Amino acid sequence: MRLLSPDSRFFQAVSKAADLVLVNLMVVLLSLPVVTAGAAVAGSYRSVTEMVTDSGSHPVRTMLIGFKQTFVRATAVWSGFLGLAVLLWWEWSVAGRLANPLLARGWQVLVLLVGLLTAITMLWYLPLVSSSDKGVLPLLKASLLAAIRYLPRTAMGLWFFLTGPILVVLSPAAAPAALVFALLVGPALCCYLFAVMIHTVRERVAQAA
Repeated sequence: MRLLSPDSRFFQAVSKAADLVLVNLMVVLLSLPVVTAGAAVAGSYRSVTEMVTDSGSHPVRTMLIGFKQTFVRATAVWSGFLGLAVLLWWEWSVAGRLANPLLARGWQVLVLLVGLLTAITMLWYLPLVSSSDKGVLPLLKASLLAAIRYLPRTAMGLWFFLTGPILVVLSPAAAPAALVFALLVGPALCCYLFAVMIHTVRERVAQAA
């Protein structure tokens, strides 16, 4: 049957879905220490980029190679991101206890702005670090500039990654289904979708770093 032919769209779609499940399993396992999650996601970007370009056939091996090669740079930035997130949460709590409502709201707006800029920079940094050997600071600068320059793609990327957590916050009853989805394919699928979104500009951004 042509439907089951290796060259058919159906077969290729099923094969790609199976690869995403395998890559996602590795992302989940390698992210368990939490501080290594950045390198795990960077490694997954190395793998899903090959899926987007149809340039590789060993997704798990590619993911592990990406994890190893980006470990230091990705883990350093991810650890800083986690530390900043905790600091911003604390600042938000402190601002909420200020006696002056105007000052409290202004401080919280500033915290949200810093958090947003940090999030969009991280959104671009992990795919860029997965395919570039440049240093941390040049890639961070390129990531922030790309996030602002290609704002619609950045917004879509945030939507990919944040829809699940937001739904869980709004509807805690959805948490079990969201957890199953995340363990099965969630992070890898989000990386794949964002890799598709930035595919045409990614190399240009990396070279400009």
